Amino acid sequence: MSKISRILKDAKNALNSVSGLFYYHSFCTDSDKLKEYISIFDHVKDSRIPAKCSYSARDIIAVVFLALLDERHGWNEIEDYCYDHREMLSLFTDFDGVFPSHDTFCRVFSLLNTDDLQKAVVSFLCQCIESVASAVSVDSNSKVKVIAMDG
Repeated sequence: MSKISRILKDAKNALNSVSGLFYYHSFCTDSDKLKEYISIFDHVKDSRIPAKCSYSARDIIAVVFLALLDERHGWNEIEDYCYDHREMLSLFTDFDGVFPSHDTFCRVFSLLNTDDLQKAVVSFLCQCIESVASAVSVDSNSKVKVIAMDG
């Protein structure tokens, strides 16, 4: 958990440093863009038995990802994030006001295929970087259209 958290925190800081164009709160207020980004997590393989699942892996992954971007660390804080942002989460999840417990978040993440999860997170971050890059205005005389990001 801490390795993923550190990677996401570094990515958030890098995106926020690009002329202040990418902010977590503004990102979460655009429900169409959020749904588009969250659909990336549909490709993470869920090894749980579907008949015994109350929550989709996609929704759980998305909530954890957003909570980490909001600097929530630990499963209890991620559970609290659900209650703190219930209106925003209702735009794209099927939680219906009843959120997974911290134990559920932990259990689901322990069963996820880490390779699939890594590919989804990288894809998500690439889309975020592309949206930031397209929003950056570049002088028409400049031939450089690269945003250098350390890390």
